[in-house]
Amino acid sequence: MADLFSDERFCEFLSKIDAQDAAKFKLSQVEDEHYDIYEFYGGVYAFLSKWESNEEIAAFFLVVGDDKAMLIDTGMGGGDIPQMIFRLIEDKELVVVYTHEHFDHIAFAGYFENEYMINVEESIERVNAGFTSDELSISRVRTDSPYPLEEGRATSAANIKPIEDGTVFELGNRTVKAIHTPGHSPASTCYYDEKYGLLFVGDIFASSTIYIHFDDDFFLKSDLDTFVQSLEKLMPYVHKSKYIYFTHPSVADKADKLVLLKDAVEEVRAGKVAYDIVHDELSQSDVKCYKTHGLNILVSLNND
Repeated sequence: MADLFSDERFCEFLSKIDAQDAAKFKLSQVEDEHYDIYEFYGGVYAFLSKWESNEEIAAFFLVVGDDKAMLIDTGMGGGDIPQMIFRLIEDKELVVVYTHEHFDHIAFAGYFENEYMINVEESIERVNAGFTSDELSISRVRTDSPYPLEEGRATSAANIKPIEDGTVFELGNRTVKAIHTPGHSPASTCYYDEKYGLLFVGDIFASSTIYIHFDDDFFLKSDLDTFVQSLEKLMPYVHKSKYIYFTHPSVADKADKLVLLKDAVEEVRAGKVAYDIVHDELSQSDVKCYKTHGLNILVSLNND
């Protein structure tokens, strides 16, 4: 079971921020059978599935404005996420956006009216087609959704609409801007909340392992050079932000951790860090693993 307040990384983060901000990070009194619901700084809800350990979670987030709410990713499946979300936002209009096309972020794609992803054709097609149970046999994605699916399917077909880099969503007394940041995957996108100084970064950052090694039809392609360029593009937003919210595994940290990540991957790209060859179970491939700045950075053997 995921429990943020027993996660040393999350507790360390809370200990280093303003006490008034730290007090806003708490387990919500709103209960759900399948998810622990946390309230975060900036009027943000975070959802962590109860059946996963901290190392396996794929958190997703709800940003609430005066007029609309924005759901960022739809997690790994299980339970009744649409019912849970609409119970929280009541009669507010909902917009759903995706940080990228990987299966652990899109399990409930197709169950909402207004769903968006950055305009990368292959990525949108990948999600709109849905994933089969066979494709997801390597994963811990839940297939016990209360909604009926076609035989052999683990996720629904969807109708995701494309958005452009720089698209701004008006939620009522707050805006959220989409920033295309490929490298982890072609569609990787961060979302910047200017009012509260928040960056929702998907899998661009993690508190343990950074994945820049994919190169197949399932995960599509990662690229180290592109990843570095995306971090450079993010820096003006990082300097204006207080916190980053991400999906694996401790889900929140100070925004300057992206500066540390940028330094780490630039050193990797410059050949300043030694690596080991390890086998990655997720992609079923051998990869280079660089250990630096407290991170494990996985890079394809072919990405020199």
